[in-house]
Amino acid sequence: MVRPRGGFVKAVALFAFLGGAPVGAATERQEQGRMLAERGRAAAGAGRFDEALRLFEEANEVDPRPTYLWSIGRAAEQLGALERGRTALESLVRTARPDHPLRPQAEAALARIRAELAEQRAARLGAGAPEAAEALYATGRALYREGAFDRAAHEFQSALDRFPRSAKLEYSLGRCYEHLGRDADALRHFEGFLALVAADHVDAKATRRVVARLRERAFARLPEVVVTSAPAGASVYFESDHAPAGVTPLKVRKTPGAHVMRVMLEGHREAFREIEVADGQRNAVLVMLEPIEASTGTDADPWSRPAGWVLVGLGAVAVGVGGYFVADAFATADDANAVVADDAAYDTLAADAERSQLIGWGAVGGGLAAGVAGIVLLWVADEPEPALAWRF
Repeated sequence: MVRPRGGFVKAVALFAFLGGAPVGAATERQEQGRMLAERGRAAAGAGRFDEALRLFEEANEVDPRPTYLWSIGRAAEQLGALERGRTALESLVRTARPDHPLRPQAEAALARIRAELAEQRAARLGAGAPEAAEALYATGRALYREGAFDRAAHEFQSALDRFPRSAKLEYSLGRCYEHLGRDADALRHFEGFLALVAADHVDAKATRRVVARLRERAFARLPEVVVTSAPAGASVYFESDHAPAGVTPLKVRKTPGAHVMRVMLEGHREAFREIEVADGQRNAVLVMLEPIEASTGTDADPWSRPAGWVLVGLGAVAVGVGGYFVADAFATADDANAVVADDAAYDTLAADAERSQLIGWGAVGGGLAAGVAGIVLLWVADEPEPALAWRF
């Protein structure tokens, strides 16, 4: 048999004082409600809270009164039917006059029931969670309350392996790692929690503040890199960033490991450095920038461009003259073949054709050579001197 909690008999006595009306003045419904309530008080006094709860609810249905609602709330709390108790007490607080003597007790009981319901909801992962995950979560909560945060984190992680994408488990792991000083792990799980809940979640705002604090603390722990250049005032870029991290002399914090740094200053060649940032120490980098010469490869030989154009022009003329002589040689050879019967005329014309052919082909060959040489000079004069073998 369930024994009544302390104070319940007093509450029933208060009900009798506030709710009992003279039988002679009561209506039929009031009398029926009073009788049901008396039976409910008797059942409650005997520890039969399920029967008492049913009778009080029937009495309130027949003749609604704050005193019946109060009795429903108290009987439901004793029975563990917290939702039924919450509903009754909320109705009492909502409908009773402000100076009703039961209001303060009802508000206190309602706050107590709401807190217990919240605790019950917090103790469960929610719909769809396997029983194994629920058991691990309950164990983790018990260990967390004892201050065994490392063991609690192990239980929470095991539960998360069985029930992924659980906001409660992500949050619980974040709290454990925060207590253990493992900021990176705490940050990862708090961010996981925020990704799973709505922006107006009851814990979202406070968690965002924790995340901001952890990020600041994590950034302050990164190793420092000091970059100087000669001359100073150069822009410093890391990896493939489009915006500079700053100008030299520069102090920045970077994650440990390999980084590629690019240093740029107007009038100087870009400089690239591969640096290895070591944890727990100050990393210093000095970059010597090489100035770009005012002159280029063209200025080293000012005659390259004019000479190139002269050679190209002479080559073109020579090819043209050579072509004329080659054509003349073919025409003279045709004339010689026409007078083959006249030995003297044939020999003269054949000799002229051979001479024109030699002159023509010689001129064409010389002209082509001069043209190629001129083009090479022009190409060399126009080619800029490379600043770097590679760039981002």
